[in-house]
Amino acid sequence: MDSSQRGRERLEVYFASCNAGDDAEIAAHFTPDAVVWAANPRPARGPDEIGPMWVKVRERWGGARWEVLSTVVEGDRAAVEWAMHGTDRESGRAFTFRGSDHYEFRDGLIREIRQWWTFDPTRLDTGLVGHPTFRPHHDLRPPETPVTLATVGPAMAELAQRLQNLGTETAFAVSAAAADWKAKGNTVYPFHLGDIDLPTPANVVEAMARAVADGHTGYCAAPGIAPLREALAADDLGSRRSMTFSPSQVVVQPGGKPVITKFIQALMNPGDGVLYPNPGYPIYESQIEYFGGRALPYGYAETPTGFGIDLERIRELAPKPGC
Repeated sequence: MDSSQRGRERLEVYFASCNAGDDAEIAAHFTPDAVVWAANPRPARGPDEIGPMWVKVRERWGGARWEVLSTVVEGDRAAVEWAMHGTDRESGRAFTFRGSDHYEFRDGLIREIRQWWTFDPTRLDTGLVGHPTFRPHHDLRPPETPVTLATVGPAMAELAQRLQNLGTETAFAVSAAAADWKAKGNTVYPFHLGDIDLPTPANVVEAMARAVADGHTGYCAAPGIAPLREALAADDLGSRRSMTFSPSQVVVQPGGKPVITKFIQALMNPGDGVLYPNPGYPIYESQIEYFGGRALPYGYAETPTGFGIDLERIRELAPKPGC
């Protein structure tokens, strides 16, 4: 039996062991000096640490099950594309996400695993990344010889670990699909982005042109120009809401995402739980997790007059007095 065939058989029984949740059985597939370079802050080293690690992952995600989607084996190296099916125990929501592993074998056992994936339980097609020399840890040695596998893309520079926590937003994928549909002669009503295809009002165009002609093209005050902040405080944020604001309490931002990011950075510490609406703006969850918080989703309940915030869910998630 050649090394490639041994590698295929080893992968088959290894994934079966992971799905069985037996740490001793999982550990038996690794060499004594094995290491798993995962998307976590530190690698797992040795069979005694690697076996329990996968059991904990399986238990954390409601009896997670791994499915092998494709495998390429060349001698003592292999690439595997997989999907993990699990359940979020906090919300009860089932999810699937994908990833890729790159393996190195020695004497028929697994010597090294390098993993690349991102996690977004709201999408079924996220997670797969395949770069053979992308190093998730500073002391990960690059391959001694080039790896030529069909599932592997070009090499990347080392990236910050926190990017593993950065989620995705599907609106732009929908936007691309909508543009393609429109290009084929179909009618599209663009409600998928906050960039609806209405023409800019003529008075706004004229005011912009006048401002450029008058030389207002450089930096302005960080919170926004004073006339705009005064107008917002007096006519929009204030009188229309029966509230009183001073211009010093108004800050103009170039969109919703910078506001969300700055708000979370200013108030949330790593490990804090943050309530956010789901379904809702996907950036809430993404930014909470990116900065090390715990995303706590609440939904909506049907009422006699329509849908309202699920207050019972919020009471369940919110911290109790004295905690």
